[in-house]
Amino acid sequence: MPLESSLLAEACARLNRDAQRWIPEVERSIRTTLCIGILMKAVTEVERVYELAAESALAAAGDEGTEILARVANGKPVGRLTMGARMDLLKRLGTARLLGIPRKGINKKEAALLEELTKLRNNFVHRTLPPEEGPQATLRFLNCAKELCATNLIGHLSSHPRQGDYPPASTVGESSNLSG
Repeated sequence: MPLESSLLAEACARLNRDAQRWIPEVERSIRTTLCIGILMKAVTEVERVYELAAESALAAAGDEGTEILARVANGKPVGRLTMGARMDLLKRLGTARLLGIPRKGINKKEAALLEELTKLRNNFVHRTLPPEEGPQATLRFLNCAKELCATNLIGHLSSHPRQGDYPPASTVGESSNLSG
């Protein structure tokens, strides 16, 4: 298993363990500061999952993935991209033709989870989240993060071989349009 894949699997396992511990704390807590601290830590962990998933997808996509990265990131490495840019990169890389996923790329649920996590993170980081919504937003973020780690996309990226180990693209299937 490539390094990116094993790190992604470890990051998802850590995120799931932490979310399992944090959810009951948020549900019973009346302290807003506790929710803010948990959300800060969870955001950091989810950003790491996005980064590792994008790196893993790039390793699987080979030269074509590098070309997509150049278009999406204007020459920046994955580690310097925003969470939204990583989400866009994952969506563009998540085609069956590039990653050998035995279905048509990222499905609508996976794309919606990526988008919701990014939106919740942005509301928190850019301080547009009202304080009274902190506990509910924290619970939603934690539950979405757990769902993301359980998706076929993350499971595939956590265990995939590098591009040269895939069958030719013509035997994998058609790529899907991920823009909608």
